[in-house]
Amino acid sequence: MVDTGVKAEIQNSIRNAQECMVEMGSVLDKLPEQGHEEKKRLRDLCYKTGTLLKEAQQRCDKLF
Repeated sequence: MVDTGVKAEIQNSIRNAQECMVEMGSVLDKLPEQGHEEKKRLRDLCYKTGTLLKEAQQRCDKLF
């Protein structure tokens, strides 16, 4: 038997992290273009993290 409470907790954590990623993207958009390489690196990391969160959500859906 699957504990749906655990599934809900995992999905909620993933959703919260995804919301943080969206907020981070908005903050990055507001930063000046100075330090362009750092901004680009942060944007790349944000994108990769978003991809990992999508994969985690898919795996969670398969498990439960």
